[in-house]
Amino acid sequence: MAFKKMFSIYNFGVFLTFTSLSGIMSVMSSINVEEGMGVTALAIGYGTSLVAALIVPSLIERVGCKKLFIISEFGYMLFVISNAYPSYNILVGGFVQGLSEALAWTVMPLFTFHYAKKHFTKGSKTNEEYANHYMGYFFAAVEASMISGNAIGFLIFHIDRSVHPSNVTAEHAVDFKLCGINDCQLPNATEQNLSQYTPTQS
Repeated sequence: MAFKKMFSIYNFGVFLTFTSLSGIMSVMSSINVEEGMGVTALAIGYGTSLVAALIVPSLIERVGCKKLFIISEFGYMLFVISNAYPSYNILVGGFVQGLSEALAWTVMPLFTFHYAKKHFTKGSKTNEEYANHYMGYFFAAVEASMISGNAIGFLIFHIDRSVHPSNVTAEHAVDFKLCGINDCQLPNATEQNLSQYTPTQS
């Protein structure tokens, strides 16, 4: 059935979108340490999402689900791009991401129920059973994307963390196991007391 294929494509798109999104969000606070910009951008995103979600139902009536979903996808792309140039851009990116979250999470269940209803008109089970199945597939894709996104974050911080031999004197060598992006602490100071951690100023 064509709608099953369409739902599979839609669900795969959800998986890809939230893989990239959760991957970026899981490393933001670590790679944007200075002035707490990563955490601030995430907080702005969650706050914006909370407020924007209150007006999305009226937008659905005026604009329609498809257009809002496309807008949310572009918003997610802008958020990802804003992290390529980390400065105050990521604060704007966090705001855009919050708007996109509000749009996407209101519209995506409606799309999922739409596909369930289409299957109900052709199938032999009740509408509720199809709705349960399709929502299960949808949330399986979302949860799988969280796992793969966090796996990306793990790989970013754990691939090739060994110190390679070089011609540098011992006092200038840096243990990269304690190093974030452009932010290397003195190993002994960090190991002795993590509560005194201060990011370097670039």
